[in-house]
Amino acid sequence: MSELIECTALVAFSRFVSGHGIVHGDPENKKAVKVSIPAHAVQNFVDDGFVKAPKGFEAPKSEIVVPGAPVGEDAPPAEGDGEEGAPV
Repeated sequence: MSELIECTALVAFSRFVSGHGIVHGDPENKKAVKVSIPAHAVQNFVDDGFVKAPKGFEAPKSEIVVPGAPVGEDAPPAEGDGEEGAPV
């Protein structure tokens, strides 16, 4: 289970977080102003304008690494990376 981070709701919302459930926030409701959100999802809530993260919060670093796959300069371009006719 992911660590829960207590954030402050900026707008009223209800949002599903995979592996956790529904998160409700409402700045006008005393019981829903402070919202506990799994650490891996906090940055998404902040980016979408739903909550303010606590001072000093840093989003967990998550790198998906596939053993043996080329990385950096050696990696092939991702789909839609400027290739003519590639989907955007």
